Amino acid sequence: MNIYNETNELAEKISNLLNKEEIESELGEVLIYILEEADSHLMTYLEDQAET
Repeated sequence: MNIYNETNELAEKISNLLNKEEIESELGEVLIYILEEADSHLMTYLEDQAET
């Protein structure tokens, strides 16, 4: 394998890792949003139940 092919493979691997980190970061933000929304709805439900 020549240096050109090795360089391209390495560049592709780095790109894939960066994309993976970006996707994981975005998924983390989505998960945090979902958990915050769930917590908010649960607290509202519990407050409503306490009033009845």
